[in-house]
Amino acid sequence: MKNKENVDKDGNTYIQVQPWYKKWWVWLIIIIICLAGKFVYNNTTSQTNTSNNINRTKKVSKIGTYSYDTDEFPISSSKTYNVNYKYTKWKSADIKIDKVKICKTTKPISHEADSGKIKVEGIITLYMTVIAHEKVDIDPDGTIIFSNLEESEDSDYTGFYNSIKKGHTQSGHIKFPIQHLKHISDIKAFRYDFDAFYKDDDDKDLGLIIKLQH
Repeated sequence: MKNKENVDKDGNTYIQVQPWYKKWWVWLIIIIICLAGKFVYNNTTSQTNTSNNINRTKKVSKIGTYSYDTDEFPISSSKTYNVNYKYTKWKSADIKIDKVKICKTTKPISHEADSGKIKVEGIITLYMTVIAHEKVDIDPDGTIIFSNLEESEDSDYTGFYNSIKKGHTQSGHIKFPIQHLKHISDIKAFRYDFDAFYKDDDDKDLGLIIKLQH
């Protein structure tokens, strides 16, 4: 039986074509494409955010620079400790460490030291005062041993170039590079060994053990 809707006025039979937007499988394909596009977009966005987070994590802000030897090191953080340490076991002079400053570099930085090329992650500075009870000479170019057992013999110092007369006081500072330093608080204490001389040719090995209050 013929469908009247499919026969024109001249009696010709035709097939009525359903519009494409009314076909269920067309919309199914559109939905699948949209879902796939959303998945790709979310995945790309997630990877971009992860990459940005990693880059932000790796990037360390510089708060300034700190000099060591002839170089200027970019630093990310620093802390000064007022230690008020006094060494009185040597009868020829009293040794005072008024404060200690530790700087953290933004990244490991190559430096040509006396012992060879090293990677520097931090710098420690000792602010020292010598009160002479008799004429003494101080050689601050010594050795520092940190609480993590790292040892450094490379130093840069200011002061103590001349003899200190009896009753006189002389101040200066000594800097040492730190090769392994994740956080400033990693250094809990250190030992500083150096030579001192009195009575022209007699020498004294001095060892100062200093704890830092975090």
